[in-house]
Formats: sequence, structure tokens, C-alpha cells
Amino acid sequence: MQEQCLDRAAPASVPQGLRNWLDQGRRRLVAAIVMDVPPLLAVCEFDCNRTSCNPEAWATCPRRLRAQELSDMHRND
Repeated sequence: MQEQCLDRAAPASVPQGLRNWLDQGRRRLVAAIVMDVPPLLAVCEFDCNRTSCNPEAWATCPRRLRAQELSDMHRND
């Protein structure tokens, strides 16, 4: 699948070595810009419509607490 994306991004006349170099640069750029979301914050980042929470709301948030419970259960298995 990734190979198909590269083929669309670079014409067939581009040497494979240059394609590899460009792909490595793209991956480094994405890694520098896009950070991984820690699992315990993923529910806040992706499943919540709030843009920010004060510390009290975050500490008592049912969604976050449920996600933490599930994460703890999964870790203990």
C-alpha cells in the first residue's frame, strides 16, 4: 500500500535511490510534526468534543476514567 502511494508521488522516471531518500525525509518530517498520542489521552483527543478541560474536570471525567480502567485491565492480562 505504501509503495502505491510512493508511485503516485514520484514519477516512474525518478531513480529508486532518490525515491528512498525522499521517503525517508518525508517520514522524518512527519515524525517531527505529528506526535503520538499517549493511550490514556487518546480518548480525550479523539472521542471528546471539548477542546480543553480544567484539572478538576479532567480528573473526574468518566470517559477518561473508563479508558484508564480498560488500559489497566489490559496491562494486567
